[in-house]
Amino acid sequence: MEATACVKAVVSAANHYNNNPSESNLVQLQRHLDVLISFTNKGVPLKFFDPKQLLPTECLSHLVNMLNDPQTKPTLAHKTMILLNNLVQDSEIRENLHSVFSLTSSLAAFLRSHTTSPADVITVQCADLLQRLTYNSRMSYQENYTEDLIHFVAKHVQGKETDLTQPCLGLLANLCRHNFSVQTHVKNMECIKPVYKALMKFLLHENLTTVVFSLSTLASLCLHEELGEKLFNPKNVHQTFQVIFNIIVNGNTGMTRSYAADLFIDLVKNTKIQNSLVTYNYLETCLSQVLGLLSSSDVHSVSKILEMLIAFCSVHTIRNMICRLFLGSPALQSHDPKTSTPAHSKRLLQKNMTDPFIAVVQWAKQTADVYDSTALLAVDLLKEIYEEVIDTGISTQLSPRADLVLPMVTEVMMSPVSKEDGSMKPRCQKIVKVIELLLVLCGEDSTKAYVAESIDAKTCSQLIEYQINHNRIAVNFNRSQADLDAWSEPGADIVLNTMELMLQSKRYIPNMDAVFNSLLQDSRLVPFLAYGMTSDSRESVQIALRMVAVGSKLQEFPCVILGDTIAASNAKKQERLRDQDEGRLDTAPQYSRTTLQLYDKENVPLHKNPVKPSRRPLSETVDDTSVQLLIDKMETGMELKDARASEIIDVYQHKLQSLETKENHLQDLLEAKALALSQADRLILQYRCRRAQSEAEAHKLRSLLQESTKRSEEYREQLNEMMLDREKLQDEMELMMHENKRLEVIADEHKELTQTFTEQTQRLENTQRSLATLKQEHKTMSEMHEMLRRHNETLKQQHDVASEQLVELEEERKNMSRQMKEKEGKVQELSRSQQKQTDKLKKLEKESNDLEAALDKLRNELAKTEKTKKELQYQVNSLEVVCRQHETDIREKDTLITNQKSEIDKHNELATLIHTITGKTLPAT
Repeated sequence: MEATACVKAVVSAANHYNNNPSESNLVQLQRHLDVLISFTNKGVPLKFFDPKQLLPTECLSHLVNMLNDPQTKPTLAHKTMILLNNLVQDSEIRENLHSVFSLTSSLAAFLRSHTTSPADVITVQCADLLQRLTYNSRMSYQENYTEDLIHFVAKHVQGKETDLTQPCLGLLANLCRHNFSVQTHVKNMECIKPVYKALMKFLLHENLTTVVFSLSTLASLCLHEELGEKLFNPKNVHQTFQVIFNIIVNGNTGMTRSYAADLFIDLVKNTKIQNSLVTYNYLETCLSQVLGLLSSSDVHSVSKILEMLIAFCSVHTIRNMICRLFLGSPALQSHDPKTSTPAHSKRLLQKNMTDPFIAVVQWAKQTADVYDSTALLAVDLLKEIYEEVIDTGISTQLSPRADLVLPMVTEVMMSPVSKEDGSMKPRCQKIVKVIELLLVLCGEDSTKAYVAESIDAKTCSQLIEYQINHNRIAVNFNRSQADLDAWSEPGADIVLNTMELMLQSKRYIPNMDAVFNSLLQDSRLVPFLAYGMTSDSRESVQIALRMVAVGSKLQEFPCVILGDTIAASNAKKQERLRDQDEGRLDTAPQYSRTTLQLYDKENVPLHKNPVKPSRRPLSETVDDTSVQLLIDKMETGMELKDARASEIIDVYQHKLQSLETKENHLQDLLEAKALALSQADRLILQYRCRRAQSEAEAHKLRSLLQESTKRSEEYREQLNEMMLDREKLQDEMELMMHENKRLEVIADEHKELTQTFTEQTQRLENTQRSLATLKQEHKTMSEMHEMLRRHNETLKQQHDVASEQLVELEEERKNMSRQMKEKEGKVQELSRSQQKQTDKLKKLEKESNDLEAALDKLRNELAKTEKTKKELQYQVNSLEVVCRQHETDIREKDTLITNQKSEIDKHNELATLIHTITGKTLPAT
């Protein structure tokens, strides 16, 4: 079964279950949910589940409605949460579930209704899903569920550690991050001190995820307060750095590394922590370990690591260090890029996949539509590296290895794109970033030569031609934002950056100058230049101004059309501002607006009313006046030399183009109207379905109400019967009390039964102490009455015998009383000894408390000694290395000494020989 068919099956099964919640429909729905869970397991791309399409949207709405329904069975809610937990791995689906489908409020309500069973598996699953859903999502404090959610999380954070503690810690970190209102509310809570103590305690936890959750929460709450100054002061912040680096390197899940990377990104924004990070002694070692993860981690972990490294690059010293770590590996510096061939570079990439620089290049090669932002971040990091290489001039020390990067760049620029493909926006964004990387490489002569060898004029012209022919900005620049495609603005950035690249490299690439000049003189480029000059991006405005400055020197540059386009754009903006001020915006109908809230994030109408007879666009007026002037000149034959033929042709072409764009605009408006009508029909169908569901639910509620009234009447009748039974029992109990008195009189009359009567009365008193209710007392008295009645005759016969034994029993009674007195004395002694034992127990409890406090101190000292032990082990290892070096030096010196001694001995022998020879010759002379 395909993924789309599986989603359709889930939607159909959910509809059947909503219409008829029978057991068979429930089993069918659970079976389809299991299949969809297997499709959406971790590691599987979720591009088939696009929330902008109708089928996934209906599926998500059904899943959220299941959680909103309090009558949903636990098994179905559990499977729904597992499926949503798989879906929130995708950032776009997570954002839609949070902002459009309001899943956060549904889960908060689910938690609030299950507070009686916090250790339940479904509650833990709900908290874990809520923690994943709120990651990197903005939480509004004005929502009615936020305050209850904060108190719920704070209660479980400071309470006893359970399975719910870790998701609550992550949820608290998400709520407090970049949210000043939530931070203020948490700080003003009465239980903030126990929360701080619990967070500090969790810093010593064995689980790395718990540690990073608590550290992230503390950084959000008290970074600029007294506790934050103590926790992140220069003495402790280095240990904090080491803990975060250990979590990133040794983290067992991508979520743990993501939170640790986010924590570093937040901390680096602080100037004091930047200075402390620069002075951290083990920074280079830790960064090299982090870079090693680029080739061995999953895509989400790599994305966060790249984001963290880009944040580190904002600090100049750390950026230089990262650049040297990337380009300083022996595998990159051992080969000369000038003599390497493309095949050699390819073998180098395949052989050294674990090298950080090669790993970043490989990630940058991946398609942006499959790997989300990882490829874009990899290109950004490469741009930061080459900016540092060019700015600091370390290319003389380290080879930049542009021969490894440029094949990736050319592959991205030459990759085919399709307008019907839903991944146009990320692909255009990647092309823009790749061209920006090329512009950075053109900043130095040595790398500019490599750029000139890798790209040509044809590639650049093809990029621009595709945007001119397919981008809606080229068709009509004055379109509203809703009429543009999602990739229109990135496509315009492609045109501007490509023109800038052609401007910088036209001297080095053959035929580039001619293509560049022809493009500047092409009137189809005018909308992109106007877009750049009216953009809110500084770089786009600067590039557009440079293009205009260069193009103004050319003879055929369309200055008039560019001015008309910019004037028309300004007039359109003023018109929109006036309409907003006057409150006369022409928006879509109400039913269309509600539909658009599901599909458009910014809730912008898809179309506006095209008919405005009272107001005429300024561009049309300018075009008509210019055309009328030229017609007058042609008719009169005067001043015809002032107007060049090219300008006349451009004006007529622009007039024809404006008419075509108006026609296209009307066609688009017609399509938008048809889309709005189809959406209205769909909404009507949904409304009818929901109305039928609500009527069915109302009928069900009415039947339940009738059943409850019937049950209440039955309960009332049963209650009346129970009241009558109670009165009967009270009457019987009074009769039994009278019978008891009569039996006591009989016992007094029969003195021969005094001993047995006393035993029975003692038993009766014992039973009266042990009995808790009147029913048990009634039962015992009835049993006693039956026994007395049975033994009445036998007791008459034994009356004579009992009278004889009365004296003996009297003596035994006296002995028993004596024994009772002795036992009472023993009981008093035992009570005294018990009091002494309780005093000793209190003393032992105090001593145990003192011992526990001493043990806590010893644990803290033990932790400190372990840290010092690790440092001493590190020093001992370094000293052992130094000692080994010294031993080798001593051995070498010993060998030198022995050699020197042997030479000295030889010299002494020679001296003695010379002395003996001279001694013999002197007497001879």
